[in-house]
Amino acid sequence: MLEAIASQPNYAAARVWLDATAMRHQALAANLANASTPGYQRVDLNADFTDTLRRELETGHIGNGQNFPLAIETDPTARTVGPDGNNVSMEEELQEINQNALRYQFMTQYMSMSLKHIETAITGRTQTS
Repeated sequence: MLEAIASQPNYAAARVWLDATAMRHQALAANLANASTPGYQRVDLNADFTDTLRRELETGHIGNGQNFPLAIETDPTARTVGPDGNNVSMEEELQEINQNALRYQFMTQYMSMSLKHIETAITGRTQTS
């Protein structure tokens, strides 16, 4: 029964997004930590992740969400900010971290509510918070 729930497209997509936002937070934190390192190249989640997720959601073939290309790689679209070759902009990174944190918060709330609905369906009791 739990496998059937975990393979539902919405649940699988939410789980993939949670994994992606956690991994992206690591990349953004690394960028901030290296903002003054000469020659450091900005990293981010791989570009094909979002395209792959969108395509899988459109076709409805997301499966259990385990086959997504999640990786941190050098951002080829980042422009050089400083004369030392570093291409990290503190302001942009902080903005990205805030947006990523909001995505993570939204997805955790969505997952929590989904699990509470399942619990209510199984037990027939609602819990007050």
